[in-house]
Amino acid sequence: MSINVQLHDGAMPYLVSPYENFFFLIHHVKLSVESGNGYPGQGGCFYGGGGRCYVSQYRLVFVSDEVQEGNAYQSFSLPFYGIRDWSFDVSFFGAKSWKGHVNRVPGGGLVGVGRFALEFQSFGFDEFRNHVLPLLENSRALHRQFRDLATPSVLLVPGKCLISTEHRNIF
Repeated sequence: MSINVQLHDGAMPYLVSPYENFFFLIHHVKLSVESGNGYPGQGGCFYGGGGRCYVSQYRLVFVSDEVQEGNAYQSFSLPFYGIRDWSFDVSFFGAKSWKGHVNRVPGGGLVGVGRFALEFQSFGFDEFRNHVLPLLENSRALHRQFRDLATPSVLLVPGKCLISTEHRNIF
């Protein structure tokens, strides 16, 4: 997870790979992130606020509605391979959320493993879940690939998938 990703015209995140595509956008969500051990002076941090989420095949990018120059908290990038222990919750009274833990990205601004909660304040929860579930399920294999690299990139975004056209003859 990284804090304050680059935004195009202060509104939409830049693509970090020529193969990345933001294919889903949801408004009226609230993201809260807590990092560190929670004790004052121990390097912990808390961020929260309302905004919108962009979903690509590699990551989820949250952009705050209160994007202003000098604001410490403007956006977050949550790569799917770093999200773990997640759950989609619907409370008895109808409040819908997605919660979990996210590993920090080197140079991303978090102190340690972060806890996040994305609350849906309007419609779109079911569509969001339907788009994100397959990405989360496939991200663990991607995480293993990057973990095995000798020098992983800070962005950790894969390139185009090359499919071999060789055919094997089985006798």
